[in-house]
Amino acid sequence: MKSRLLLGAALVGAAAAPFSVAAEDSGQSPSTVRQLYEDCKEPMKQLRCVGVISGVSGMMVLVGSLANGAETAEDRRLMFGLAACGEWTDETAVQAFTSWAEKHPEHWGLEGRFGVVIALNETWPCN
Repeated sequence: MKSRLLLGAALVGAAAAPFSVAAEDSGQSPSTVRQLYEDCKEPMKQLRCVGVISGVSGMMVLVGSLANGAETAEDRRLMFGLAACGEWTDETAVQAFTSWAEKHPEHWGLEGRFGVVIALNETWPCN
């Protein structure tokens, strides 16, 4: 079971690596919640918005499914904090993020992907 959790963590890390490498290579810092929110509202940048949110939500589904196989309740609870469970579309995930961002301007300085995790976790929590 422990090897399964390690495999899951490795998958999550491997999937996240291209995002951080791309940001470093381009000389740009990752977008903030505010920048991602603005991308979601601007028709010419919506593709970037959907891409980021879709990628993060996909990883959150993976973490949720791995959490069900966690050895301890504590491990499961920790993993569920980074997961989302249920069914949604890219469109409803974008709506969940933008609604959350509008309600939480105090978090606009966070990295955008972290805001997506918080928004989707609050909208579709795992039990």
